[in-house]
Amino acid sequence: MRNYLIYFILFIVSSPAFSCGYYPYGEDIRFNILKPATFDIKGFDAFHYTFFNFYSANTEAPLVDKIENDENVDLWYHYFNKSINKSSIYEAIYSISSKDLKSGNTKNEFSIELNKPINKGIKDYLIFAKKCSPLNCYFSDPWEKNSKFDKITRNKAIQKALKQAELTTQAELKQRYAYLAIRLAYYNNDKKKLNKIYSSYFNKNENLNAIDYWALHFKLQFEPSSEKRNIDIANVFAHSSEKRYATHFFFDKELDFNKTLSLAATNDEKASLHLLYATRKIDYALSNIQEFEKFSSDEKQLSFLVVRELNKMEDWILTPYYSLFEPSFSTSWYGDKMNLDSINIRIKKDQLYALEFAKWMDKIDSKSEHWNTLKNYAYFLSGESNNLLPRILNEQQTHKNNKKIYNFNQQLSALIQLRNSKKPNLSDEQIQNTIIENAANSNQFLFAIARELEYKGNTLDAAFIFSHINEVEDWSGKNQMSFWKSTKSISTWYDDFYMDYFFYLDAQYSENEIHEIIDYTIKSKEISEFEKWKINIIKNKIARLYDLLGTKFLRKDDLNNALKNYNLVNDTLWESEHYPYQYYLNANPFYTNLYNEHSATKADTIKYTKPQVIKKLIDLKSKLKTAKESDLAYLNYHIANCYLNMTQYGNSWIMKRYYWTSTESHTGLEDDLEYFQCLLAKKYYLDAYHTSKKSKIKALSLRMAGRCEKYRLLDLYREEYISEEKAKEIFYENELFKKLKNEFPEHYEPLVSNCESFIDYYNSFN
Repeated sequence: MRNYLIYFILFIVSSPAFSCGYYPYGEDIRFNILKPATFDIKGFDAFHYTFFNFYSANTEAPLVDKIENDENVDLWYHYFNKSINKSSIYEAIYSISSKDLKSGNTKNEFSIELNKPINKGIKDYLIFAKKCSPLNCYFSDPWEKNSKFDKITRNKAIQKALKQAELTTQAELKQRYAYLAIRLAYYNNDKKKLNKIYSSYFNKNENLNAIDYWALHFKLQFEPSSEKRNIDIANVFAHSSEKRYATHFFFDKELDFNKTLSLAATNDEKASLHLLYATRKIDYALSNIQEFEKFSSDEKQLSFLVVRELNKMEDWILTPYYSLFEPSFSTSWYGDKMNLDSINIRIKKDQLYALEFAKWMDKIDSKSEHWNTLKNYAYFLSGESNNLLPRILNEQQTHKNNKKIYNFNQQLSALIQLRNSKKPNLSDEQIQNTIIENAANSNQFLFAIARELEYKGNTLDAAFIFSHINEVEDWSGKNQMSFWKSTKSISTWYDDFYMDYFFYLDAQYSENEIHEIIDYTIKSKEISEFEKWKINIIKNKIARLYDLLGTKFLRKDDLNNALKNYNLVNDTLWESEHYPYQYYLNANPFYTNLYNEHSATKADTIKYTKPQVIKKLIDLKSKLKTAKESDLAYLNYHIANCYLNMTQYGNSWIMKRYYWTSTESHTGLEDDLEYFQCLLAKKYYLDAYHTSKKSKIKALSLRMAGRCEKYRLLDLYREEYISEEKAKEIFYENELFKKLKNEFPEHYEPLVSNCESFIDYYNSFN
């Protein structure tokens, strides 16, 4: 992560366009420590709550999960009374060719079983199914040259499938052959034949299995939208994981749900409708979940709905609470204006919903092993934390043999303890162990810990935890990176969010708080493994904190304290290739001309470090007290040069900021007016004007003060587009340029219109 940030800093300071670049949104900002995978909910991968909303991740699932969740495999597994390994069945169905299956030339357990005479009918079916597989698409030939031939081939296959369905006496095979015929008819776009086959083999079945729902899935795609069709879609969705993702697209959300529900003939159909409807909702779904629970005894599907709803509440409540971003799935959650007040109002509303949800869960006598864990999290989200910790600790012990659920309860326990404490700290050994165990794989948990500490005033421990967040760069999503904003609404890098502790400390922490971090780090005896881990990042970057502290004092124009801290920085920091100081301090801060801002000049033959700049500035200001009258203008002028160069427009802007962009956006830092309006530089240029006896120096000083006044006026118009006409208007508004013209008319044109004149005027100091 560190090397990435070094490159990142160098990139943003040299690229004025970067402010138009990446901004975190969606899954990047969604707070999520309740992982559906923790609770082993199978068959609903594509429907868990995410910003992407119904994203099919089946192709990315591990092979073991694919095997376990495959409906076809499960049917054969139970057909053979669970006597054959599912992996062998999966391999035989999807990997072994029909030729090898026919010859028996394989060591696959399922294939060997099929080669027994008693299983000849099943073997023949699988060989036929594999041969039909290439026909299961609209266009076998991408150029559609053979579409007529494919249709004829499918018709022949349909006839053979129906013939085999009539001949076989095995109910399982009869149904499977009929299903193959239906699927082939679908890809032939033959609605009439499909419906006829369905009526003959599936329409009268009472005890439906997965194959019934597969067949219904294809039949529904030829039917016009209706309430009855929505009911059938919901039935397929509820009972077939194989067709769940494809079928949900056909549900007509425009039809009145209550009317559809009134036409449901059975409790199972009502439950299926509520399941699908709750799954599709992105707002409050408790009423549908309650109705589902009333009509269904399926604990796994109920757990899916509960986890999904908790993930929604987690996003609504904890994403803004911890990160100050809107919830990931919202673009206008807070109306037109998003601020701390609007965030808190919305959070309180959603917390009331979470409390209602938790109290409902309290009433349910669930046999699910993780029901209480989920219920405790609902109470946590609601903000009701009284008496919650003992229940969480009890769940933790109950699931000590289930690593995932145990770890989630550990995380929840740590967050509750910190939230309940008036003065939270990290002294508890169990909290320490939980943090260490999750440090490498849960940025979001670490971030939540840091925020809980920070919100209760323990900025010291919070800073150390912040230093570990995103320390390991991971853009894959396996260890979701954390992005957050400052409660002070300060932007110390290219935008208003943070992903690195250093920039955040610059925005959020005071000089005293930074000093406390440094002092603690230096004095730490590292008496435990946790203590070593806690301070490790900052300990190795302590020079950066001295730099930061010095910079904070410099922004206050407290030069002595700035120098004191800069002097504690090893020179290797200023010279390091990993930081931008060599490049962005590679200019003379005491020199500038009429127009130069960041380009090199002839005077840039000397290079300063930060302490050297401040030391010389202090020396120049000290000399003002004892200098001869003839030297005062020179001193004031060069002090002004330094102050100008330490602003947005100067060659040493990095003295006061850690990034630069041409957009000139206010950061919220206390010296923004100075940084963007050059107030100190203008003061000292005017002092040079007042203390000089030479007309050329007085005129030059007024011209440079006018340059500062120009920056001030431009800053006032920042929100507007500055046209050429507007720029002229601003120029004529400049009182110092007017003063220059009135007092020194002979010098006015050379100083405002001729950049080559500068050297002549500057040499007047000699």
